This record gives sequence, C-alpha cells and structure tokens, in this order.
Amino acid sequence: MSRLLRKLLNVGAVTLLYNGGVHHYAEHRMSKMAEIPWLSQECSANDECSAAELTTAELRRSVSLLTGLVENLDDRRSWNRWLPSPPTKTNDALKTPPPGEYTFMYRSYVNFEEAGAMKKALLHIPTWWGFVQTKRGKIIVNPDGNSVTNTENFLLRLRTPVSITWNGRIVKKLGKPHTIEWTSTSMTMGDTVIPSPPASEKLRKIPWEILKVEDGIMGFRRGDIGMLAYATSKN
Repeated sequence: MSRLLRKLLNVGAVTLLYNGGVHHYAEHRMSKMAEIPWLSQECSANDECSAAELTTAELRRSVSLLTGLVENLDDRRSWNRWLPSPPTKTNDALKTPPPGEYTFMYRSYVNFEEAGAMKKALLHIPTWWGFVQTKRGKIIVNPDGNSVTNTENFLLRLRTPVSITWNGRIVKKLGKPHTIEWTSTSMTMGDTVIPSPPASEKLRKIPWEILKVEDGIMGFRRGDIGMLAYATSKN
C-alpha cells in the first residue's frame, strides 16, 4: 500500500469518525432540549411561573451567534417562563406588532432543524451536502400593520437556493390576543416557484396567537405545538 493511499485512508477514517461524533452530539443535545416541558406543565411544581428569570436583553443574548439557537437549557426554561407570562406593559398582549422586520429567536419545541443547525455550525459534511438553512427566518409586518410574511432560506446540495414564504394577516380580536392567520405559502427553488407546497400548506392551517409584544420581541403560541419568539434588531 502506497504512502499516499495510507494518508487518504487515514483522512477518510478521521472524517468519518468526526462526522459520526458531530451527529451523535447534535442528536443528544436536541433530545435534552426536547425534555424541557412547557411552562404550563411546570407551573404545578414551580411558583416562579409568573415572571421571567432573564430580562429581555438577556433573552436576546441567549441566542447563539454560531447556531442561531438557544442552546443553554436553563435559558430555554427562562424563555418558556417569559413567553406566556403577563406583559410588564399594560395591554402589550393585545397590541398589533409595529411594522418592521423580526428575526427568529426561539421556539419551545425542537426537531431535526435544531439538530441540523448544530451540525451545520460544526461543519458536518452530510448536513452541508443535504438541505441546510442558511440564515434565521424572518417575519415582516408590512406598513399597513395587517399583512405579514414569514420567510426561511435554505441551500440544497451546496448550490441550489431555496426559500419558503408564508403570507398571512393579523386578525384583531376585541379584548383577546390577536392572531396571525396564514393564508398562502410558496417555495422558490432556484428559478422555479412552487405555489402551495403540501408540507407548508398543512402547517399554515394552525394560527399563531400573539402572546405578547414587549421590547421588540414578539411571542407566539402555535396551537398545541409550542411557543415561538421573533425580535427586531434593536429594542
């Protein structure tokens, strides 16, 4: 066996071990995140449910710049306490969010997307060669204060850009939290626009209840699935 071939085999073995280790690490971290219950499940055993442990500025800083996730488990618990807690400013939960751009910050539920974000940050080759999210999702509340769009961007096999867009409207309910009802979806893959992709159409049927709007952070409840948060770039 030539020296070059031995080196190539060694590199291949190290790469295989590294990617396997990253995969198991990310899956383990995701499973730990998934074990954290919703606040409503914690309240019976915890009297701290009415207040967040972190300020809104600290909640913002809890999002990793590398993965775009809240990875610290205690920080995730703090988000779960803060999102459904009463707003500190009168009637904040009933307000329409101001027009502007809001970037994804947190969600209480996890799936393969969280694992993928961690694998991507650690240069997991199979993840990069597959379907990888290129940046955090964004919600835009348009100047009319009623129509909204939610866009996420991906890269397929390192070369084909993919974007998924949801369009919706803010439904205002007197004396109750407003909701976003998603009315249509589309997917753009390269130069091809695909209207109403089945997976997105199924998910968009669940309205997002606006839990609160505070210090530039919008909190939502997505039916029985979980809670989410998006925020402006500045408080």
